[in-house]
Amino acid sequence: MNYSRRKGKKNRTGARGERIAARWLRLRGYRIRGRNVAMRRGELDIVASRGKYLVFCEVKTRADGENIGIYGSPSVAVNREKREHLIAAAREYLALYPTKKLPRIDVIEVYLDPQTGRKKRVVQLKNAVKDDVGR
Repeated sequence: MNYSRRKGKKNRTGARGERIAARWLRLRGYRIRGRNVAMRRGELDIVASRGKYLVFCEVKTRADGENIGIYGSPSVAVNREKREHLIAAAREYLALYPTKKLPRIDVIEVYLDPQTGRKKRVVQLKNAVKDDVGR
């Protein structure tokens, strides 16, 4: 299969997952402060706030059942290198936009129906990347 074609599908799937995750968060009372926020050390998929928290969300999307047996849940893709980039990007964001809110990094898994592409389920893993981001 053509690599550029695969990459294009991956980008569309990821963008769809981010839209679904943002809507899902809004319906749960989160205020979306930014999407695809580019920092020098990486991109923050969604920056949201609710209550006392400022939440940096990494969104991972996969068709439900698609290679899950091989690769595991979407959050498994948040490896050590990705976690380090998320922490650095979150710290950079906080340096640019100071806040009294407590920072937290969540991973949001979006599962799509492989036939229709529609949302099947969303799982929010709160404080999935543990670090004292606010330092």
